[in-house]
Order: sequence, then C-alpha cells, then structure tokens
Amino acid sequence: MLAFPLTAVAQEARWEETAPAPGAFTQGESGYSPLLTLLNPTVGRARLGVADRVTWLPEEPVAGQPTHLDAVQQEFSVAFPLWQDRTHEWSAFATVRSAFFHTQAVLPDTRQTFPEALWQLRFGTVYRHQFANGWIGGGTLSVGSASDRPFASSRELLAGGSAFLRVPQGQRNAWLFSLAYSPTSELGIPLPGVAYVAQPSERLLAVIGLPLALRYRPWATLSLEASYIPLRTVHARAISRLVAPLRLFASFDWRDESYRS
Repeated sequence: MLAFPLTAVAQEARWEETAPAPGAFTQGESGYSPLLTLLNPTVGRARLGVADRVTWLPEEPVAGQPTHLDAVQQEFSVAFPLWQDRTHEWSAFATVRSAFFHTQAVLPDTRQTFPEALWQLRFGTVYRHQFANGWIGGGTLSVGSASDRPFASSRELLAGGSAFLRVPQGQRNAWLFSLAYSPTSELGIPLPGVAYVAQPSERLLAVIGLPLALRYRPWATLSLEASYIPLRTVHARAISRLVAPLRLFASFDWRDESYRS
C-alpha cells in the first residue's frame, strides 16, 4: 500500500541543542529509542519529555483485493528522570501507539479479517553513568505488548533491551558502541552497532557506521535530518522553526512493523 500521510505533532524537546533532535535517530519500533542516548554527551541533565503524534493515512486500494484501506495512527510517549547527579542518570519512559483501520481486507495467508485496531505499548527504564575518564556507558530494559489484543496472554508479552558505550574523541567527536535487541525487529536477534560521531561545527553532525545518521542545520530556523538502521528503517526530515513552539516539517519514513496475535 502506498499512502500519503497527513501528520500533526506536539512535542516538548528534552535534548541539549548540541545533540540531535529526537527524530533523527530512531529504531523501527514506536516511541522512545534507546539509541538516542548514545548521542547525548551530557549526564545528569535529563528533563521531562512528552510527545504526541497523530497521522492520517488516506484511503488507498489493497493490492490483489477488491477493497480499500485507510487508517488513523496516534503515538504518545513520555520520558522523565527518576534520579540523577553529575555522573549518574536514571530515567523511565513509556510509549503507547495505536492504529485504527477502516477496510474489508483480509490477511493473505490466514484469510482472517484485517484487525480494526493494532496497539503497541512499551514501558522501560534507562541508566547512564559517566566514568572518570569521560566515557559514558549504560543500558535499557523494556517490557510491552504489540498486538490487536495487547496483554491478552503471555504470547503478546515482549521484552527488549540494549547496552551502549560512548567514548569521546576530542571535544566534539566520539566512538559509539551498542548492542540492542527488540523482539519486533526484522532480524529478531541482538543488533550490534559501531559508529563514529563527527561534529566539525555546530551546524553539522554525522554518525558514520551502524547506525548511520546525519543532521545539517544550514540556518538557525532550518534543520535537515536523516538516519538508517538495518534492514528497512529509513527516516528523513526537514524541520522549519516558525515561531516557538510551532514547527513545520516534511518527512519520509520507511520502516517495518510486526504484531503478535
């Protein structure tokens, strides 16, 4: 299905200006991404962050079936610090994503009626520690459910996590090492990552390796962002800051989603 979504977003930023915006570095699942913490060079400054996104997917024909499909998606996420000081940071996060469909389509393999609604719910925690040599290490744990009937049985329960290490290289650059696992990812196995962060100026930041990301700010009111995570997670976005807190953006997203039933 090819759809042209109309999206409305309300978001409270929680990252320092020297760190990439939250949309620039995400995984293929909804809500808070543990890999975002890799790019934050400071510890002990976590703040409350709330985001709400509503997307309307206009009606499109379903391939191979005499019917159409349209949908409305909503995603709400919140992250907040539990305890922090100059070298420690412990936070919690929660995401709720829903998708409501209007269609007479059936699933091609099982011939079951396409669900009227799908849900993704996730709750987790993040811990980061800055060592005496400036390295920043930590990890995440999360539990949740992705299904048309979330938490209906143990089959719908999901658990994931990650471990990460940030090794500074000079004042701006750093090496990033990570190992992340999500049961709803395409690979279904822990995904290792090694990347180098290069920030030659306040306007340009590049993450070279796995994951791959880029942010360029040609003017104070315009930001260009792009990222890629295997196998099929691609994000690209242009953001224009009009009048605070109003922002206008155009984006391209290609990602894989899976649910259990």
